[in-house]
Amino acid sequence: MQHFIKLIGPDLKNPRSECKYCKNQYKCHGKKNGTSSMLQHMKVCKKSPFPHDDKQKTLSFQAKREGESDSNVLVVANYSKERIRSALARMIIIDKLPFKFVERQGFQEFMKIVEPRFPIPHRTTIARACMKIYSSEVDIFRRAFVVQWICVTMDAWTSIQNLNYMKILNFYPIANHKRDTIGRTVESCLLKWGIDRLFTITADNASSNDVTIDHVKKKTKERDSSILGGEFMHMRCYAHILNLIVQNGLKSIHESIAKVRNMVRYVRASPARFEKFQECVENEKIKAKCLLSLNVLTRWNSTYLMLDCALKFVRAFDRLEEEDGHYKLFFTFMKFLGIFYEATLRFFGSLFVTSNTYFHELISIEDQLDEKKNDKYWESIDNINLILFVVVVLDSMYRLKYVKFWFREWYRKDKGDEMSSKVRDVLKRLYMNKVSQNGVSSSSGSGSVASLARDSRPSVDKVSLSDRIKSYNNRFKQHLAGEDSVESKSEWARYLLESFEDPDVKDFDILMWWKMNYFRYRVLSQIARDVLAIPISTVASEFAFSIGGVF
Repeated sequence: MQHFIKLIGPDLKNPRSECKYCKNQYKCHGKKNGTSSMLQHMKVCKKSPFPHDDKQKTLSFQAKREGESDSNVLVVANYSKERIRSALARMIIIDKLPFKFVERQGFQEFMKIVEPRFPIPHRTTIARACMKIYSSEVDIFRRAFVVQWICVTMDAWTSIQNLNYMKILNFYPIANHKRDTIGRTVESCLLKWGIDRLFTITADNASSNDVTIDHVKKKTKERDSSILGGEFMHMRCYAHILNLIVQNGLKSIHESIAKVRNMVRYVRASPARFEKFQECVENEKIKAKCLLSLNVLTRWNSTYLMLDCALKFVRAFDRLEEEDGHYKLFFTFMKFLGIFYEATLRFFGSLFVTSNTYFHELISIEDQLDEKKNDKYWESIDNINLILFVVVVLDSMYRLKYVKFWFREWYRKDKGDEMSSKVRDVLKRLYMNKVSQNGVSSSSGSGSVASLARDSRPSVDKVSLSDRIKSYNNRFKQHLAGEDSVESKSEWARYLLESFEDPDVKDFDILMWWKMNYFRYRVLSQIARDVLAIPISTVASEFAFSIGGVF
C-alpha cells in the first residue's frame, strides 16, 4: 500500500504497517491479515490529503472528438478503480506494450502523481483485464457476423522459431503450409467465429491458396452459406500483383539502381563526405527537405523512396562529381515505380473503402505499361474476380458505361462488349440472389402477369383449335410484356439507365451516396454495402506479422 509504511520490528511473524498521515498502525501479514483494514482506514483517515469518498465527483477536460468544435469539453467525472484499470488495459493493447509495463518504475511514479488512489495492478491482473476486453470485443463481432456477409483476408507466416501461423480474424498455429492443412484451419476458424455468411476471402497468389479456397467453397456451398455458390469468393491480393510487376521491372535496371545506391552510400559513409555534399546542395540552392536514405533490398518501396529523394539532389551529385554527368539516367525508373507506390498505398487502407479504387489503378497501370504486362501476372483479364468490376458499376460516378468504355479501349470491340456483358450479368445475378434472400418480388408487376396468364388458359372442351392458338399467342405476348415490365422496374436496370454523378466532385463519399439513396434502391444498396467492404489486399493480415512494412 502506497499510503502505509511497513514497520520493522522483532516479531517477524506478525508485521505491522503505519499510516503515513495519522500514524495509526495495522497488522499487514500477507496471508493472515490482507489489506482490507488498511483500505477501510484510508476511507476515513482525517489527515489524508486525498478525498475519501469514491463517489465524489471532479471536473476534468475531455479531449474533443472528431467533427466537434476545437475547444475541449468540461465534464464531471468521479474516481473509479475499475474504469482506470480498463483504460490501462486498453492502453496496453493499443500501444502493444508488455504486461510488465505496469511494474516499471517510471509508470508507477507517473501514476502516483496522476492518481495516487489507484492501486497499481500486477502484470497477471492486467493480463486478465486485457483478456476480458478481448472476450467482450469477440462477442460484439460474433453478433455482427450473424446479420452481415463477411469479407476476410488471410496470410500465413513462419516465425524465427520455425513455427507456422495463419492470420484470419485471429492467430492460428498450423502444422505446415500444405493446402489441406490451411483449408481445414480456415474452415475451423469460420465455424469458431460463427460465420455462416461468407462473401470473399482475400489472399495472395500462392498456388496453395487456390486449393484452400476451393475447400472452403465446397464446405460453404454444402451449407448454402456463400453468395452464388462461392463463385466469386477468391479475391486475389492486388498489392502482390503490383509487387510481382515491380520486381520484374527492377531486374532489368538492377545495375542502374546499384549505382544510385553506391552514390548514396558514398555520401553517407563519413561526416566529411556528407558535409561536402551539403555544401553542394547549398551552392545549387536545393530546398528539398528529405534526407538521403539507402534502400532495403527486400522492400521495393524503399527503392522508390531512395530514388525519389536522390532525384531532388541530381544537381548536387553533378557538382560533387563533375566528370560523371550521366546521373539522371539512373533515375528514369523512378516515375515508373511511383505509379505502383501510390497505388499500393491506396490499397493499404483499412479504415476506408478500397475495392472501388482497383479498376482506376488498373486503367493507370495498363496505360503506362507496354505489351500488357499486367495481363502476364493475372494470366488473363478473364481470371480477375468480376466483383471488382461490379464495384465500379455501383459507383454512381461511373456505372457500367465507364467499364464498357475501357474494355473497348484495351481490347477489340467484341471482346470489350463480351466483358461488359459478363459484368452486367454478375450484377443481375447478385441482385436476384439478394431478392431471393430477402423474400421479396423483383418487380411489382410480375406476379399479376403470371396469374393473369394462368387465368386466361382456355378449356380444351369448349374452344376451337384456332381460338386456343390465339389464346396461346396472347399468353406469350403477356409474358413478353411482363418480362419488359420486370426489366424496366427492377432496381438494377433503373440504376444503370440513370445519369452519372459528376466524377470531378471532390471528397465524394460513395458510402454516404448509397445511404442517402437507400429508399430508391433498397436491394442494390445492400449489394453495394457488401462489395464495397471487400479488401483488395492482404495488407491488414500481413501488418499483424510485421511492424517494418509489407512491400
